[in-house]
Amino acid sequence: MLKLNAFPKVGNKVLIALSGISKETKVDDNTYVYDKHTYHISDRFISFRWSKSLIKQLILYVSASDSDGDITLISETKMAEAMNVSVRTIQHNNMILSKSDIIQWSRLFSDTITVSFNHYLYDILGLEGKMKNAEERSTGFTFLDKDVIDKLLKEDDVNVLRTTLRLFALSEGRFNSKTNAQELHVFFKDLTNFLPNYVGYKAKIKEICQKVSMFFPVKLIEGKEQFNNFIQSHKITKKIAYKLKDVFLYQLRRKDFVSPKEKREKDSRAFFVAYRSFLSEYDRAKRLIKEKNDLMIYRDEIESLVSSFGFNRLKKSLEIIQALLDYYYYSNRQLSNEDVSILNIFYKEPSKGLRFISEKL
Repeated sequence: MLKLNAFPKVGNKVLIALSGISKETKVDDNTYVYDKHTYHISDRFISFRWSKSLIKQLILYVSASDSDGDITLISETKMAEAMNVSVRTIQHNNMILSKSDIIQWSRLFSDTITVSFNHYLYDILGLEGKMKNAEERSTGFTFLDKDVIDKLLKEDDVNVLRTTLRLFALSEGRFNSKTNAQELHVFFKDLTNFLPNYVGYKAKIKEICQKVSMFFPVKLIEGKEQFNNFIQSHKITKKIAYKLKDVFLYQLRRKDFVSPKEKREKDSRAFFVAYRSFLSEYDRAKRLIKEKNDLMIYRDEIESLVSSFGFNRLKKSLEIIQALLDYYYYSNRQLSNEDVSILNIFYKEPSKGLRFISEKL
């Protein structure tokens, strides 16, 4: 079984590139621009066609990599099983990704390889570095979660993959921006602008969006009566009025959508409470413990741990620490060398101790 991060994050530029560059151009300062310019997408991401297996493989690599964009080891066989492709396809995709300067990889043994992103901060996280107006240029990143990743890896329709990834990028930019927007509207033309021409008819678009609804609670607005209600309850710009000719649109409401980012924040708060409870028990036992360090973990460390392992896995790791302490200090029995090593790591730096245990679960 592949070990993936509980809440991997990926740059919006990646999600847009994988979904397909929009054919619609926009005018900015009398210059025609499109997705490549808006999201600062590197040529290496659009120099080849993103097949279904390539999309899945890149998302899988993003989900398995550490904070430096490295994967120490990963099984080609397990990847192939998760993506429902052959090992030969995995190997062929690696050749494409490495030739395009997106990753580098090497074989460790048998079917096990190591993988590293060549430009992780810029390509994958969308961090622009130090430059003028860096904040304005940044296109941000989106948190996914393991449940989403599992569904994406199992999805057999490449256009459902494309549409879902683009909606993640659009919803992140819409709902987490300073505008505090409460709705995202996706028109028929918005979808046909980045999807292949062979799906540019309404019946197929509806079929795709129906499948996308397992990721997003999108609502179809269609027909004269629904459109009249929509127009009456929204401020209609010329741009929207033009798109209303497309007959239908999809509406995603902020209150109906719990994003992976919010799930991560909820998990972080829950583990913070659980760890505070553990510290309370630890304080009561201090008279039995020679070490006097307070074992605090900062909030950003908790968020990093939760991003990697999720609440349940971290809670289990904390229970293992508690069990070792109870066994040693209250039962007055000798611990194994491995258990002593775990406690020593935890005492020295609690976040590393929890990470050490969680990686083994």
